[in-house]
Amino acid sequence: MHFLLSYDTADRACDIVKIVKQETIYHLWQKYSSVLARQYWKEKTFCSDVYLLVALEKCH
Repeated sequence: MHFLLSYDTADRACDIVKIVKQETIYHLWQKYSSVLARQYWKEKTFCSDVYLLVALEKCH
């Protein structure tokens, strides 16, 4: 995936990445909540963004 971003030079790259990840996960949960609820956030279950995207790809 590639992004073309315009940002203030005073912004830190890690802060920009954090915002992009937060927004991406938010929108994925809005669109695929029924699928993701079955797959993730069960008791004692940990997932990362990569596993989340892989699970969504399998659903399509």
